[in-house]
Amino acid sequence: MEKPIVVSAEDYKLVFYHSPAAKLLISTDAPHYTIIDVNEAYNLSTNTTREFLLGQPVFGAFPANPSDNDSKNIERTIFSFEQAIRTKKAHTMYNYRYDIPVPGKPGEFEERYWTTSNTPVMDDAGNVKFLIHSPLNVTEIIKLSEKEKQSAEALLRQREQLYSIFMQAPVGIGIFLGPEYRVELINQPLCDLYGSTFDEMINKPVFEILTHAKGLGFEELLDNVRDTGIPFIGEGLAVPLVRKGQLETVYVNFVYEPFRENDGTITGVIGIAIEVTNQVIIKQQLQVSEQRLSLAIASSNQGVWDLDLTTGNIERSLKYAEIFGDNEPSNQWTIDDVWNHIFPDDLKKVKDVFSASQLSGKLNIEFRIVLPGGKIRWVHVVGESLAETESQHQRMLGTIQDITQRKDMEKQKDEFISIVSHELKTPITSLKAYGQIVEKRLATLEDKTSYSMIKKMSENISRLTTLVQDLVDVTRIENNKLQFRISDFSFNELVKDVAEEIGRIYPEHQIIIENKSEVIIHNDRERTEQVIRNLVSNAIKYSPGADKVIIHITRENDKMICSIEDFGIGISPEQQPYVFERFYQAADHKANPFPGLGLGLYICRQIIDRQGGTISVKSELNKGSVFTITLPLDNFN
Repeated sequence: MEKPIVVSAEDYKLVFYHSPAAKLLISTDAPHYTIIDVNEAYNLSTNTTREFLLGQPVFGAFPANPSDNDSKNIERTIFSFEQAIRTKKAHTMYNYRYDIPVPGKPGEFEERYWTTSNTPVMDDAGNVKFLIHSPLNVTEIIKLSEKEKQSAEALLRQREQLYSIFMQAPVGIGIFLGPEYRVELINQPLCDLYGSTFDEMINKPVFEILTHAKGLGFEELLDNVRDTGIPFIGEGLAVPLVRKGQLETVYVNFVYEPFRENDGTITGVIGIAIEVTNQVIIKQQLQVSEQRLSLAIASSNQGVWDLDLTTGNIERSLKYAEIFGDNEPSNQWTIDDVWNHIFPDDLKKVKDVFSASQLSGKLNIEFRIVLPGGKIRWVHVVGESLAETESQHQRMLGTIQDITQRKDMEKQKDEFISIVSHELKTPITSLKAYGQIVEKRLATLEDKTSYSMIKKMSENISRLTTLVQDLVDVTRIENNKLQFRISDFSFNELVKDVAEEIGRIYPEHQIIIENKSEVIIHNDRERTEQVIRNLVSNAIKYSPGADKVIIHITRENDKMICSIEDFGIGISPEQQPYVFERFYQAADHKANPFPGLGLGLYICRQIIDRQGGTISVKSELNKGSVFTITLPLDNFN
């Protein structure tokens, strides 16, 4: 037989001293529990030295943290010692807090959590002579668990907040998943639009409820958005719906946006809808009125004209052509032809009045024209400028009447009929703010998974907010219902507030304000702030390689000038003339990684124009852009 291996006392010491597990040999001399020996792992785990610990009472070497009144760590440790001694079996304490002193800093403690076993060591008589105290540092595990708990609670709160915001939105919003477009979530305004209750809609394929809308092409629109990821915008589309037991034709403005999961996969469609039935009916009535007006004008002694202010081309009626001595209205006619027919003495006056009408939008003038053959006649021209909603070209429409033999002309009867739009509810501007606040809170918890989920949810809510706000503003602009609340306010303070707000959202960018003048302005503060916020946000959005935006504020005579300068991707010269047009987007998507609906700058221009100001852009590719607005200090019309 092989001889048994004899392990000496020195060998046992080596095992004890060099064990990777922290160990402390303690005497059972309660209440002192004197430290007899300690290994290297224990010194490393507790930031102590062998010389400091040997011979000390364990609670003298590790006193309680006076700021920790809840852990009762000394009482729990004494209880564990007593249990091990009484039962002669190892006793373990799990995940308890016991802070350790910070070396060299009296009175300071480092927060620690431990799982500790106290194992009895017997003498030959079977009595407990020593305790082996072996703590395992589980601080990181405990803190990680707390963070996970906090993240889960924050995620739950965020979901509850987003759900509340979603359900309280003043416009119809729904989420439809899968090829059957099962209603995952729907708010009350959309239920009201569909003429159904929440319980009737939720978790059901939408076209099982909206049976009269089935087979009219809406399924194909949804399929295309879900398959391609390209949003669809519908304006004034007719939808047959059963509401209150009656089949109605309802007209809606709506947007279909792809619904993406966290990994980017498109699993459904987000629908946003606003009923515009009253608006469409008014437009239809307006078309009938226009037809009647055209018939009335055709039978009158007035000529009608439609001037494209961009090209100078004029579409004219037969009567218009006859007044100028031309019996063929289809002949090409331009503003230059008009200038060539004006009596020389009247030409300067007419051009001056016409130029002024480009600002006021109104034209009303009497002047003389020279017909072929030299005959001179007096005409009365009345016109009004407006924005063409489809081609987006600025136009002026009006009438012309020969007043040579008939000075006592009838009053103008073709007054332009204003389109009255349905007043939409207040835009949901708080959506984006809620998402950003919660996103910032989660960012401090160091939970990348939850933070990524919340960030994605916040981005989607932000996109919904922008879509709804822009859609409502454009509807109001189209119907001349954009409201203004006029007051005196500090433009400098407005810019400062916007810069601070956006600076919190984009801390990586520095927003510099150069105030050359203190400016008090008499206009709509909220609408002006909307413009500044849009321009500053765009400056940051399209400056991925830069870190600052400069806002210049100055005053010249009776107007304020504000320029927002960025150092980003810039805008090509070919695109600059069109950036303020509705739905315009840069053609180069590689240069524009943040595509949208192209409504922001269009809305900015409409707001500034309606406050008697101007907005312009100067830009150079890969060097940046400067957007400049001017507003009158007073004299708002």
